[in-house]
Amino acid sequence: MGSFGLPDPVRALAAVQAISRRRRDPVMSVDALLELLITRYGMDAAVELMLGA
Repeated sequence: MGSFGLPDPVRALAAVQAISRRRRDPVMSVDALLELLITRYGMDAAVELMLGA
């Protein structure tokens, strides 16, 4: 459990969703941001946890 009583993957996904809403130039979907986390940063396991949240 992370802060505020939410599991960390739930908070992480909420953060990615917030980033997606703020992106304007270029617009970036949640799926595109998650793909970026995998391809650029090798965060496969983290993305899997977020998608399972």
